Amino acid sequence: ALVIGSPPAEASALARLGWVVDYLDWRWEDGPVVEGATCHQGNALALPFGDETFDAVPSTCVICHVGLGRYGDPVQDDAELTMLRECRRVLRKGGRMAMMVGPATHGDTLTIGTTHRIVGWDDLASLGDDARLRLHDHAIFIPTETRWREPGEPWATNADIPDYLCVVLEAV
Repeated sequence: ALVIGSPPAEASALARLGWVVDYLDWRWEDGPVVEGATCHQGNALALPFGDETFDAVPSTCVICHVGLGRYGDPVQDDAELTMLRECRRVLRKGGRMAMMVGPATHGDTLTIGTTHRIVGWDDLASLGDDARLRLHDHAIFIPTETRWREPGEPWATNADIPDYLCVVLEAV
């Protein structure tokens, strides 16, 4: 598994479950120490791994920041698509990407300066298609109510009070 930018505990938990884990993050100059994982400093927009190297790519709250320059990373207009294409490139066919997108609404994607991106559902679906990643499953969390939305329950349309979206994408 290649864990991109998630809390280090996520990578360690996967290692304890028996996964061989590579952990990649932009933010650590000398590289973090993550128990059970091989650590790499790197850019999610140019993954330093060969094609079809991994069975799984989990990533928590990276797509909502990537390419904005918030962490000193390069600013890039098409960062979300580039990241997803890179993840697809390093995933084996049939491999899965589990991604906590972060704040999301059913509306359009909204970028707030260099700090954050609130991802729009339709935009994410289109990016996934363009990156050859098919939606396998998703769940929506309501942070103001600390609960998961029920299937079919309407979700946030207000970018000031967004839901949090978790998706599983499959490499096709």
